[in-house]
Amino acid sequence: MAGYGYMNRGYTDDGNKKTYGENGYFDPVSRPTIFEAEGRKRPIIFYSPNPGLESYITTSTERIIEYGRLPSEPVKNYGYNNDKWRRPSSPIRDHPQRGEEFISNVQVEPNRGATRPASWAPQIVTTSLIQATVSKLGYGCMGLTSMYNSLVPEEDGIAMIKYAFSKGITFIDTSDIYGADNANEILVGKALKQLPREKIQLATKFGIVKLDHTQVVVNGSVQYVRSCCEASLKRLGVDYIDLYYVHRIDTSVPIEETMGELKKLAEEGKIKCIGLSKASPNTIRGAHAVHPITALQMEYSLLTRDIEEEIIPICRELGIAIVPYSPTAHGFFGGKAVVETVPTNSFMQLHPRFTGQNLEHNRIFYLRIKELAKKHSCTPVQLALAWILHQRDDMVPIPGE
Repeated sequence: MAGYGYMNRGYTDDGNKKTYGENGYFDPVSRPTIFEAEGRKRPIIFYSPNPGLESYITTSTERIIEYGRLPSEPVKNYGYNNDKWRRPSSPIRDHPQRGEEFISNVQVEPNRGATRPASWAPQIVTTSLIQATVSKLGYGCMGLTSMYNSLVPEEDGIAMIKYAFSKGITFIDTSDIYGADNANEILVGKALKQLPREKIQLATKFGIVKLDHTQVVVNGSVQYVRSCCEASLKRLGVDYIDLYYVHRIDTSVPIEETMGELKKLAEEGKIKCIGLSKASPNTIRGAHAVHPITALQMEYSLLTRDIEEEIIPICRELGIAIVPYSPTAHGFFGGKAVVETVPTNSFMQLHPRFTGQNLEHNRIFYLRIKELAKKHSCTPVQLALAWILHQRDDMVPIPGE
């Protein structure tokens, strides 16, 4: 069985090929742009459905994330041969029965996807970049300030973060773009005041600028990097950020310039580690040549497999951890939008996976996953998380994103 209606394929920053943005796809030649005050053009990300087929299942072992390891030898040429660029093909299956074969063979430890006590978090192999233990499962806070559902009351959001911490989840993920007026970072900051800061690994992001409720632009300029970091520190109420991501890649600014300023922030102690999100292979290599990249955040789940062809091999070559966002496929494995209806106030109303004929096909897939989960005494969400946690020793999924 395969999943239908995928809208997040590819990378956002390969200037010579058609690329796919956060919420759809755009062509670098014809996509709309906006001039900022400095006169540079920046791409606008916008919605556009891109149906596809994906999903097959493999098994592996449990993981320990290795933070900040340098490549085995210096990167002399981080250029990427665009002639080799292609839309990832290996995860795309046009044989529905192929997925069923993999599903029937998957081995899942009962309740493997459930949150575990703090003692379950392994000691991480570290370098001088960061000395901290990261829970195997992180918590993505995006949904707390509306996206998948209605706005969560502040006290409930704080309670949820504290509850996750009580269950051993110490890796907390947010961004300056989540929620109106930076509401997500403000909420996380209030929760942190009630938690031991030294036991939290805090990740946030910068780089996406809202134009209105439907459009955003990307900004990776040196001045913007520093101003965003300082603003996030203030909103979060902390002295440093453990992991600071470039949320989206600004193709109008060389990645070396953006990374150069991030390196300075690291040297000043304002951030401990640097990460990327939705980056292409050549950008990953270019950024890593300036300063070691600790983690790459990309969408990855049973339904979203396109990073397996190029991105995962490059990250493992360079010792970069992978932080899968939307590990439950935007709530797909939660089942509500599949077996009932998509909430009218949810962005999933715009997602091809949850609309029309795609949803009918995906409902069949979900019911088979549900049956497999029942066989292993767990929920579909636990099964989806367990599958990622069994991939290898370099992934920390963040459900909630």
